[in-house]
Amino acid sequence: MIEMPGALTRTLRTLLLFIYTDRLVAGDGIGVKDVFQLMTLAKGLFLAENDGVCCMRRLHVLCEKYVYDAVEPSNVGEILSEAKKIGSKRLQKRVFVALANMQPLHDLDFNKRLIAALEHDQELLALAMSAAAGNNQLLIEEALPDYSLNSSIPPPNLLGDLESMLHTAREADGKPVKETGCIDCRLMAEGESEQELAAHRFMLVARSEYYKGVLLTSLAEAKSGEIRTSLKPEPSVGSMKALLKYLYTGTQHTEGVMTAFDWLDFLALLDGPGGKNYLLLPDQECIRLRSLTLHCLQSQLAPGDAWTLLRKAIVRQNEAAKSIAIRSVLKDCSLEKCRNAGSFEAWRGALPDTDWWTPELEADLFREFVKWSWEHILAFSSDRV
Repeated sequence: MIEMPGALTRTLRTLLLFIYTDRLVAGDGIGVKDVFQLMTLAKGLFLAENDGVCCMRRLHVLCEKYVYDAVEPSNVGEILSEAKKIGSKRLQKRVFVALANMQPLHDLDFNKRLIAALEHDQELLALAMSAAAGNNQLLIEEALPDYSLNSSIPPPNLLGDLESMLHTAREADGKPVKETGCIDCRLMAEGESEQELAAHRFMLVARSEYYKGVLLTSLAEAKSGEIRTSLKPEPSVGSMKALLKYLYTGTQHTEGVMTAFDWLDFLALLDGPGGKNYLLLPDQECIRLRSLTLHCLQSQLAPGDAWTLLRKAIVRQNEAAKSIAIRSVLKDCSLEKCRNAGSFEAWRGALPDTDWWTPELEADLFREFVKWSWEHILAFSSDRV
């Protein structure tokens, strides 16, 4: 094992943190020289000279701004020396402007530190002395960016990178793991369709405590990378893609059209039977996501789909979705329609030919619906009075 110097370790740690977050977080122990080292490393990692959205270009400019914001009489000599070493003329000019504004030439301690830092570069020392005396006429040869307005800092592109990674996963759907590079995981729905959606193991582990427990243990799923769901009825492809979209990007925007049934399946994947935060997301995030999903479900519910949604919500044991479906059905409710089993059957449509809904469940639904309809009618009559 190769031991790295502490400064290099700090620099690499800061670099990794930026790659993960798109933010420059200079933690404890990070000095100006460390940030200059990071600037040099970032510049060497530019993908292309004309790549304006490269995250390393953003890191380079953020480092430059960090150094500029840190300029003070005690470190200005060190900053000018390091800026010249890496060839950053723009940063040198910004430091000269800062010196001209501070005018610390009459400060004896400043002069001693400046001379000690720049004694081997007489030209740079002369320019710094001139700027410290308030002379900036010869130092500003071109318009310089105003860092306080962040005008020159490329915008973050972390979300775009995550979406690109998700797109790569979708292109690997159905392919053998050995042919998909770093995509080493599958979400699979058992059933006739046998859906296999590709994913990155590290992403699932990072985003969900449930997946972390499954994929970082000695379970069979950890070895194969195949995570199966045995939900009945099996979740739709759209709901599984929506879940991966959320896990990768933190958003619920989907490529295709999501129906109310897809959103119910999304809830089932999120919560499991009974709404118990099956994926073990942070509590507040789970509450927020559940609320947004129920809103989407309600907005996408077509009147003719209410009965089927009600049946699925019952099987899913999701009381919130069940309540939405009941309210939709009751809008078309009357005593005649639920007075007896024959009228009820004619109204609610044919029994679906599935293995997840049985005649026994249908009989239970009829008995429950009689109660719901009476409560609905009594409430409506009470409001009228």
